[in-house]
Amino acid sequence: MNAPLEIKLEGRRVTAGAFRKAVGAFLDLVEGVSGNLENEGGEITWVIEVEKGSAILRATPTSRQFPNKLCERVSHVISSGIKELRNHSGIMPEGFSEDTLMYLRTLADLADPEGDDIQKIAIRNGGEPLLIDRHIATSADDLLGEGYEACGSVEGFLKLLGDTKTGLKCTISDPFTNRNVRCKFSSTELEDKAIRAFRKRVAAYGVVKYGRDGNASSVTVEDIDEFQPDSDLPSYRDVEEIWSQKA
Repeated sequence: MNAPLEIKLEGRRVTAGAFRKAVGAFLDLVEGVSGNLENEGGEITWVIEVEKGSAILRATPTSRQFPNKLCERVSHVISSGIKELRNHSGIMPEGFSEDTLMYLRTLADLADPEGDDIQKIAIRNGGEPLLIDRHIATSADDLLGEGYEACGSVEGFLKLLGDTKTGLKCTISDPFTNRNVRCKFSSTELEDKAIRAFRKRVAAYGVVKYGRDGNASSVTVEDIDEFQPDSDLPSYRDVEEIWSQKA
């Protein structure tokens, strides 16, 4: 029997846009890896099912040329590759490529444990679910390599991941690209400033590292500014009154 792969999306509410993006990245991933393995003897087609009343999508590999055990091997290669990435092996998993790593990176960016949309994404091949989270994103970034670095800024909402021996771990979530940019701080004073700005919109200035796709992947923060909340900004009526006084 062919081995299906399942992706499960969990969250307070899963919007149509996020669901579409997650499903697209998942299908690109399985088709990309199976395409890389097609030199073993034939073409694989994925049959898709959605579990009734859930956000679980099941993809089963089938092929007229491939015997069942080779279809099972494709599912095994994908799940094994995800395990290797979670363990930060530093080696490109079998059957994977830069493109398939980017599809996994997209899934990892969509999963936001503190957000209001998709909070958790897991892929399963009959065994324990494999979380697609920041561990996957970090491994993917390391394997893809940094395209270039330049002085610049990153804007978004600051999220804290924890305080470790090597310093404060946090990311800035870009609401436009839906990507999380890792932050490194040049001083403990900046770390304290970041803690005070938790869950607030900020601009971080410093050396920004960009991936090959042109998106920021990390920033070494040399200064950080906190934006005023929307409630503190002048309303339309306030602006109108200011202009009427100048007239």
